[in-house]
Amino acid sequence: MSQLYSPPTWRNVQTLVGSLRYGIPTNYCVYRKSGSWYSSVSPGIGELDGADYVFTTPTVVPDSLVAELTAFGQGTLTPL
Repeated sequence: MSQLYSPPTWRNVQTLVGSLRYGIPTNYCVYRKSGSWYSSVSPGIGELDGADYVFTTPTVVPDSLVAELTAFGQGTLTPL
């Protein structure tokens, strides 16, 4: 059974004028490279080269990745 994987989020806060601020929930980039999982707010140039999987938004993942993502411990898995 496939599951929905949602990467972790952070709140991107910006200032408009004076003390007026706004925040947008923004997803981390979660990726697997050479068998290891990583997460980054903003991956650098070339950081994703050779990555097997890249998740930046909620995505349905196959059963084969559920155990790895659970062990990675970042983000949320929801049964479909």
